[in-house]
Amino acid sequence: MAIIITGARRIGLYAAKRLLKEGKNVAVVYNSKNPCDEIDGVFCIRKDLSKDSSGVVDAVFERFGKIEAFIHMASPYYKVPINNFSIEEYRYYNSVIVEAFLNIGVEAFKMMMKNEGHVKGRIVAFGDWAIMHTPYKDYMPYFVAKAGLHGAVLTLAKEFAPHVLVNALALGPVLKPEDMEETEWQKVIQNTPLKKEVSLEDIYSVLKLFLETTSITGAILPIDGGRHIKGVSS
Repeated sequence: MAIIITGARRIGLYAAKRLLKEGKNVAVVYNSKNPCDEIDGVFCIRKDLSKDSSGVVDAVFERFGKIEAFIHMASPYYKVPINNFSIEEYRYYNSVIVEAFLNIGVEAFKMMMKNEGHVKGRIVAFGDWAIMHTPYKDYMPYFVAKAGLHGAVLTLAKEFAPHVLVNALALGPVLKPEDMEETEWQKVIQNTPLKKEVSLEDIYSVLKLFLETTSITGAILPIDGGRHIKGVSS
């Protein structure tokens, strides 16, 4: 299996390592931190997705001869108080989260259609549980872009059926954001029904389900420690 992953840090790095260990061919698109410094055997493509997401699929196809899966994890995440908001800020988020997903996803679909079998490929996006409920204060560009991503998942699932399956994970508290204080992070955890971070192993298990299923498309599954049954209280 040849897989494209956008997002080379944290969750993306973990997924790439696991997939490589299972014998998959993995291409990772990164911007700043090169995953090739930490993982042997991954095909690394440096690209600033906020400016250009073209050429990724062609490069991976040239390297591996086929593409069977595309996983879109790339996503900025930092506070933008409403008084600091600018349309340029939103465009930055949207280009990385939505435009890159659509551009790479459509190009990957065309390559996947060359594969044999009824199910010819799978696309998985990483969304956010709060999109389906109540967004956090001070993260407007992030949440508006993620809402667009959720819409894109549902739209592409319908457009690409029956041969390419498109699904998403709606993540909750996984790893503490780099700009968040530990005390604030612990408040988030305590407001989570399971009182714990979402484990990387659980995320990977659901990702594997979406990479192997022949019967699921258009699903956006919360992996959030139960946050979606409680809502945002902090």
